[in-house]
Amino acid sequence: MTTQKEFDRSVCFSFFEDYFQHVEIIEKEFGIKTAYKVIMAIVKYGLYEEEPEDDRMKILVNKTILKSIDLSQNRRARGFKGEDLEKTKIVTDYYRDHPDASQDEIAKMTGVSKGKVNKVIKKLKEEELNNSSANPNADSDACADSNSSMTVTVTGITESHTSDASLNNGAYAPTATEQEEKELTYEEKLKIYNSEMVTYDKKKKVIELFKDHIKPREISKQTGFNSSFVNSSIDEYMNNGHKIPDKPKKPKNILFIPTIDGDIYEMDLCEFNPNFENNEEAKDLYDIFIDPEGNYKFEPEFTAKWFKDSYGMEV
Repeated sequence: MTTQKEFDRSVCFSFFEDYFQHVEIIEKEFGIKTAYKVIMAIVKYGLYEEEPEDDRMKILVNKTILKSIDLSQNRRARGFKGEDLEKTKIVTDYYRDHPDASQDEIAKMTGVSKGKVNKVIKKLKEEELNNSSANPNADSDACADSNSSMTVTVTGITESHTSDASLNNGAYAPTATEQEEKELTYEEKLKIYNSEMVTYDKKKKVIELFKDHIKPREISKQTGFNSSFVNSSIDEYMNNGHKIPDKPKKPKNILFIPTIDGDIYEMDLCEFNPNFENNEEAKDLYDIFIDPEGNYKFEPEFTAKWFKDSYGMEV
């Protein structure tokens, strides 16, 4: 019997120049350790379609990069059709007999590529989740053991986490890695946004030239962009319904202001850009900010200096 040729995402993926430039900026701004994590996140998604789970990494490895990888992998997939049902069955049988086995172990024991193993297990887990949702009473005692353990496998590295209600009096203790992965500051987000805007402007230039019926090779010559970047930009445009991709959104710079009633008022400083025509308008806003019975209760001297430094207004 001849087995149909099957697309295996984990064989390879294209690492484009804009990924490299993005990582260079990450290294410059956040250090080599974070840059390494970004590269690993890109590789894991490119080969195994594993999206970053940490909120910080979701920002550093943004949807634009993930979408670009998918477009590239979809191009490869077009040359492959069908599914090797025999391999699917081998992986399914082994996984069901050894539910705690890592993907690396399954790949090793079955002789099936890790990409295929990842794909099959992902589908099986989705089916199990759907079945569990359909029958909420099934396996209701599965969480009865307070000393349960979970094994997570990521590209050959296995980490074991033990859940024990007796640890820290029942409180969860974050690992050193989790403590390190903190929310990015506005300045850090802004640097990433500026990097994304540079890439966006380059893509837009490629697309506009392509719309003028200029061939990709000529676009590469005119712009100095490498052919991989030009082709991926055109692919993104074509797969987006012949529309220029959405412009990156500038991060919000939120000022959290305590109000008199104990609530928190959020002011986006990116949108707060008053166009004072005269000192009277500035004075009115100043009075609102320092009103002891109002929502803001800013310190008068600080607020006056803010208006003076930012807008040149004497209040």
